[in-house]
Amino acid sequence: MAKNYNVAVGAASALALIIAGAAQPGWQGSGPVTGNASVTASLTTQPVVTAPAPVWCEATGMSGFDVDGPAGGEVYDPQFHEIFYLWTVQGAPLAPYAAPENMATGWNNANVARGRKVAFALTAPGSYTVELFAVDSSGNIGVDTSQVTVVDADTLYPGPQTICVSNDPGETWVGEKPGCRRMSTFLEINTAVQSETLPLRVLWKRGQEWAFGDVSLLRVNSASHRLDHMGAWGSGANPIFNTPDDAYTFQISAQASNNPIRQFTCEHIEFRSDWDAETELGIDGDTPLHFLNNPEPCNYMFYDLKFDGVSALWLAAGSSTVRTVVCDVEVTNWRDYGIFMHDSPNMDLALLGTKIVQNVDAGNGAPNNEGKNLMWNDHGCFRYGDLQYVYIAVTDLFTRNGWFQNTDQPCVRMAASGFIGNGACLDRVVAEGGNTVISFTGTNSGTNENPGNWLVDAGVFMGTAMTFQGFTRAEFAGITQRNVYGVLPDVASFKTDLWAGCFYMTADNAIPANLAAPVRVHHCTFLNLQSAANDPGHTWAGYNEGAAFTNDTVENNVVHAPNINNPVNVPNLDLTGALLGITPRNKGIRYNPWGQIDLSEGSIANGVSFVVPYSEAGNDQTYWTTNLGPRSILRQGNSKQAAHRGDFTVAVEAGGLRITNTSGETWSASNQILKLDQSAQLPAIPNDQYTSPATIPAVLSTGAPVQDGGAGLFVYDSIANIGVERPGVPDQGAFQT
Repeated sequence: MAKNYNVAVGAASALALIIAGAAQPGWQGSGPVTGNASVTASLTTQPVVTAPAPVWCEATGMSGFDVDGPAGGEVYDPQFHEIFYLWTVQGAPLAPYAAPENMATGWNNANVARGRKVAFALTAPGSYTVELFAVDSSGNIGVDTSQVTVVDADTLYPGPQTICVSNDPGETWVGEKPGCRRMSTFLEINTAVQSETLPLRVLWKRGQEWAFGDVSLLRVNSASHRLDHMGAWGSGANPIFNTPDDAYTFQISAQASNNPIRQFTCEHIEFRSDWDAETELGIDGDTPLHFLNNPEPCNYMFYDLKFDGVSALWLAAGSSTVRTVVCDVEVTNWRDYGIFMHDSPNMDLALLGTKIVQNVDAGNGAPNNEGKNLMWNDHGCFRYGDLQYVYIAVTDLFTRNGWFQNTDQPCVRMAASGFIGNGACLDRVVAEGGNTVISFTGTNSGTNENPGNWLVDAGVFMGTAMTFQGFTRAEFAGITQRNVYGVLPDVASFKTDLWAGCFYMTADNAIPANLAAPVRVHHCTFLNLQSAANDPGHTWAGYNEGAAFTNDTVENNVVHAPNINNPVNVPNLDLTGALLGITPRNKGIRYNPWGQIDLSEGSIANGVSFVVPYSEAGNDQTYWTTNLGPRSILRQGNSKQAAHRGDFTVAVEAGGLRITNTSGETWSASNQILKLDQSAQLPAIPNDQYTSPATIPAVLSTGAPVQDGGAGLFVYDSIANIGVERPGVPDQGAFQT
């Protein structure tokens, strides 16, 4: 039975965060702070802490708080949800993250993390002090500090343990690492990797570009191979790798069993492939980085990387015990996923200051339910199935992809495998797009839904015309959402499905423990800007329980939809200000007007041709003479061919379009699909979402804050005054000045 104290009456204070850039003075983790409770700041690093260093932090050993740990046999941990944890790198030595663009003013602070288990990326050598501040709703405070020293990578890879690479025959080697080995081909590098016994670093020359065919470029797939660090040397832009069509750029099983470093680092590289998400044409290839099972526990660090036009960045690590940090990484223009993780049940993953943002002019994906066949934009920004724990902080997300018509996939889909005991913390996340923006749901209706520990604390979730299943949809209980602002634009809903609820709690195959685990939704702001003309008949509910969850508490939320046909009003709200730091990206909906042509030609040898009649091609000879572009693609088997790469030709003839195999290989008879380049006819996106102006409102209260909840769930502010408790009794809305 829901203890629902949320009401749409009374004065409310909501998102005052950033208008005028106002900030309140408050505790910033600068100490000294003393407490009557006890907590330990436990840090986990690799044995040799080398820049850029991933550092995991977990609050342990809690005592003196009015919150106990999990009861015997239960997964839900009250100390994860009901104690506020603030981690601060003392002295603020870390610069703001470079990758995020859409981020609320004051949120881009790499020196701060919130949650019981978090991560930092210490990107430069030096000595760091990390302070933990923990407080419960009764005011019991625990404080602890821990130190970590990070060494320069140059000291770990002296002289010939560093390889500097250049493809310039006239290279002067100015700026190379002292005493390094010089190489110019991947054959040399592979030979070195497969015979090395000492720690090894490979650096590519900045400003250079590498192009490859259908081969893996660098393989580290034996316990006798060594490669610990990949990066760049010299000055200028990061080196660019144009990734292989049907192979991995780097295949890493990580380190030898006697490796003392226990960390694989990849930094300062840009990976490109051929997929164009706007026209949905091209070759996207495999993930540039591919990881196999590692025989020993290890750390992965990915820093200052960019991925453009690839199928997906797939960072799975098998059954290995792995701690992975992805920091200041940008992913865009993908075909399948931005980042995809699966089959890694022993991995902890952190996304820090990451930008996973689809091309703003991308097609919405497959028309007529034709997706999931390598030919369309299929999925959203980030999805994982079975990771042990995920921490996402200061991350910028945008999607407009979907593998079947009428539905964009979520920005984030968490724990699709539904394993018991999974956990995650989302801390300062800005996300836009999807049928639901953030999803905690199983792969399908047959997935067992188990409780876990999920915390969403501080987010701006922007819907679009495609959004109808809420800003957050969850099937896994043991979840808390607070400090979240969800907003739906004044645009006609593309789907006729009615609004499921701003936080939609549902279940397909829940076990009893999942239905009994706590669900907490509080101090959120849910705003619908739709006019009555654009409203399909929504019931604007802040929380909707689509299954028999028995332990949910919903309180102190602002739920406001003043102009829909069934309005919900909170008085004394000012919506005239703009939310600073955030510009909505979604322009509107465009399904590319060309479909795919399913073929059944049998196996096709090199040099053999066949004709596609105009009745199947969809237009006549005159049309194709004018509009046929150079980037047609053809799937055969599980790989793709591209006309602009010389794999086949398309000739406009009287009887149809003649396709000739010029790839040098025989095409498989299975899965033959042709997509013709008609990009000359690409229609404009209507640009009708957040257009007047291209901002979202900052929701301000013109009256006194009120309390509308009996459970007394509490929150802390999360803008420039991170760590400051709200004044007085708990009040309404997402962020309080």
